[in-house]
Amino acid sequence: QVHVEVIDEGHVRVQGARGRPPGTHYKANATWQDGYQISPMMAIRGIDAPAKAHRTAEALLARTRRMMAEQGFGDYSATIVELLGCESHYGPHAREMPTREVVLRIGARHARAKALAILQRECASAGTSMAAGTRSSFSGRVDIQPVVKVFSFLVPKDAVPMTVELDNRRVALSSAAEVVAPQAAAPVALTDAPIPDGPRV
Repeated sequence: QVHVEVIDEGHVRVQGARGRPPGTHYKANATWQDGYQISPMMAIRGIDAPAKAHRTAEALLARTRRMMAEQGFGDYSATIVELLGCESHYGPHAREMPTREVVLRIGARHARAKALAILQRECASAGTSMAAGTRSSFSGRVDIQPVVKVFSFLVPKDAVPMTVELDNRRVALSSAAEVVAPQAAAPVALTDAPIPDGPRV
């Protein structure tokens, strides 16, 4: 049980609290930009829709890779093809679903945004130049977005000075509260109170 005792104005004594003393490091997170990404999506309908979607993705990636090489860009840093609506993520455990409608999602990453603009442009024209039943977009051209990654690490507290400024006075603060020896909490007394009658939930 935690006991708080008032010593004087502005000071209290806390006893009975359990826990660990503060550590010597702060937890910190840093983010950085790691290239760009794009995720165009298109609906593909008709007979053999999953097969048409696979072939559409293969054709778009092959064509844009050729066009990027012609313009001096390197290959994609990562790509992924997803068929939403036919259990494509289940791999060999997917159930056979002869659906006539799927949503094709192509994810691609590259160090240069201009390189992804090629895939952005080619996907926008897929509805008029590729397989019948293809709707090239849902709401216009998809945006190219930066890829933001996070790195978590520890920072020594003595490397981060802390100050408080109040009434034109600057006061330096210590990095951690004073650590005192822990005290065992007093045991909690248990009583044999009778259980009340009536319904229980």
